[in-house]
Order: sequence, then structure tokens, then C-alpha cells
Amino acid sequence: MKMSKKTLAPYQARPQPSPKTLARQADALCERVHAFLADTPALKAAGVLSGLLAETTDPATRLAILTTRIQVLRARTIACQSGRSLDEGLTLGAMLEEQKAKPEPPPPPPESEPEPEVIEASAPPEDPGEEQDQPIAQGEQLAQIKLLQSYEHEGITLPEGAVFAVAAAKAEELVSKGISVLMPSVEEDGAEQTPEDQGSEAEDNPLGAPPEIDDAQPAD
Repeated sequence: MKMSKKTLAPYQARPQPSPKTLARQADALCERVHAFLADTPALKAAGVLSGLLAETTDPATRLAILTTRIQVLRARTIACQSGRSLDEGLTLGAMLEEQKAKPEPPPPPPESEPEPEVIEASAPPEDPGEEQDQPIAQGEQLAQIKLLQSYEHEGITLPEGAVFAVAAAKAEELVSKGISVLMPSVEEDGAEQTPEDQGSEAEDNPLGAPPEIDDAQPAD
């Protein structure tokens, strides 16, 4: 007679509770943990909870212990900020009751960021060089001069023999330095010039209209 082999039923793991069920069970257990630690000094409550957590494997109980430990540490921080002395005589239950009766102070308002200053664009300063480049004022007396040798003025080499109209004061200065000689005045020269004279003057002044000379320096 053959004996039949006994087969063991497959092991079925215990189904894990859903997160909602686990949270509901932990909330109910938190009240029991608070009642259990009500007479424990507030300074030692966190250490007691750490010991209970190491000895517990049930998920709902572990969640309840962790939640209570966070509440204890938060209550201790609030008590220190409010100036409450955490001595050995202050129990966890008394500290939690005090904080329930006294509302938590609101957080300080965030510091407002300073508004950026709007700097108005000011007009650019006038270039002093612009004043120097202004033409001779109307009505100023002019004098006509002729260069005795080539000179450099503002980066332009002026040829020897060129005839220019400049301010009378400037003409006297250049003549006194031996740079040029006076020619007939502009009015007289313009009235007496013939077409032939104008053609010869154009050859002497290849640069076109007579430029203004201001502090001309000899060309090296």
C-alpha cells in the first residue's frame, strides 16, 4: 500500500494595509502613545520613543511612534522659542497642554525686497573739442595770409605758398613767427580778382576752400 505524499499549502503573505488605512490606524495609536508618555519628562520623551521604535515591527505602530516623536521635538522647539524652561519637572503632557491653550506665534513676515533705483539718463557732457572746431564767428575781421613753407595742421600738411583766410589776430601771430606773410584783404582781393587770378589761386590751394588755421605746427 502506497502512502500519499502530504503537500504543504503555499505560504501566503499577510496583505499590507493601504496607505489610508495605515494612516487612520496610526492616528488612533498616537492618542494611546500620548497617554502612555503623559507623565514622562519632556526632555526624555524623545529617547523613550526611539527605544519603542527599535522594538516595534507593526507598520501602524511604527508610524504612530514616528509621528509622536516629531510632535515632541516640535513642541520642544516651540517651548524654547517662547522662553519656556524645559526642566525635569515639565512633563510631556503638561507641555502639550500649554501649547494647545496658547496659540503658536505666527511666523515673521518675509522681508520685502528693496525696489531697484531708477537712474535717469543724463545728457552727455559737451565735448570741449566741439567748441574748438566751431567756425569763425560772423562779423569777425579776417586777414589773408600766405604760407612761407609747408606746415602740418590737424593732421593735414599745408603746402608752401598756400593762401588762407584766418582771423586777424591769428594772422598777426603767424606773421610775427615768420610762418606766413600778409596778403591783400579778403574784400579787396575778392573785388579785384579776375578769372585768371582765380584759376591761379585754385592751383595754389589744391585743398579747396581756405581752411581755418589754429596753432599750426611746423611739419618735420
